[in-house]
Amino acid sequence: MAWETTTDDVWNALERMNETRTEEEVDDILNKLNHDVIESEALQGDDMLEQTEYATHEIINQIESM
Repeated sequence: MAWETTTDDVWNALERMNETRTEEEVDDILNKLNHDVIESEALQGDDMLEQTEYATHEIINQIESM
């Protein structure tokens, strides 16, 4: 099983951060993320809900570091 980070994942992370961005900005963020780290974090979860939560947390961490 693998994890693929999508623009929807970025939108969800930004929503949690109470931030709004344009579609272009979201695409730019998606391109700058370390997808291998996000996948590794996500796959620590036992089910899709946990995986999504772990991935979202990692995406937020990466966005905050940008």
